Amino acid sequence: MSIVGVIADAIDKNPVAAYAAALSTILMFVKFWELWRSRNRIETDYVFTSSPDEGNTVVIRNLSAIPMTIRFWQLQWRRCKWCPVDHSRTINPEDFGDIVIPSHASTTLVFCELDYFSTTPEALCGYKIYIRMNIAGRSRGITKRIYPK
Repeated sequence: MSIVGVIADAIDKNPVAAYAAALSTILMFVKFWELWRSRNRIETDYVFTSSPDEGNTVVIRNLSAIPMTIRFWQLQWRRCKWCPVDHSRTINPEDFGDIVIPSHASTTLVFCELDYFSTTPEALCGYKIYIRMNIAGRSRGITKRIYPK
């Protein structure tokens, strides 16, 4: 007897159980979809200038419906995402505090004057710029590439 025959036989014997099984399967997929959509989603963008007075800007967007708290962040220069950090730039401890990003909002990090960094190919020397963020409620940090995309 094929699987289709077994299912048809089970529906004939107990249609309420078959209905309950189908409904619970559909609800399981709906719940997985809700969990997938409510996860923390982060997007990064940048505005780089050649003027140290204007500075460079890194934008962090929270695309999820849940507010997010960044406990610590660090700019890193790497050859690839999984390569070790060759050079990193961090903020000063006296300037540091938790950054709370409301749902569907963004925050900007500005690097001007002493914090300015050049993004010319000669200055990068083949490195890519990443941002590493530790988010409250997550055991691991998130690393996103900023430049070049």
